[in-house]
Amino acid sequence: DPLRAEKDMQVGTFYMHKGDLDAAIDRFQDAALAKPGYALPFLRLGEAQEKRGLTRQAIKSYTRYLDLYPKAPDKDKIQKKIDKLYKEVQKDRKSFN
Repeated sequence: DPLRAEKDMQVGTFYMHKGDLDAAIDRFQDAALAKPGYALPFLRLGEAQEKRGLTRQAIKSYTRYLDLYPKAPDKDKIQKKIDKLYKEVQKDRKSFN
C-alpha cells in the first residue's frame, strides 16, 4: 500500500523532528511493511535506531537500505556509518569478555 507507506513516512519524520524516536521507529517500520521494496523507510529507520542507541538494529536497517537501493547517492556515507556502528558493536562485545 504505497499511500499508507508515504503517510507513515510523513508521520515518522514528524516524530523524529519532535524527538519521539520510539514513535518514529514504529512508523518507519510500518512504512517498510506497507511497501516492502521501498528503501527510504530503512534509511530513516536506521537513523532513528542509531539515535536511540539501537546499534545492531541500525546496522540491519542501513544494510537493508543499501540492498534495496545499491545506487543510492549517499551509499558511501551510509557504508561508513555501518562500518562505524559495527566497530562500536565489536568494542562493546570485547568489553563484556
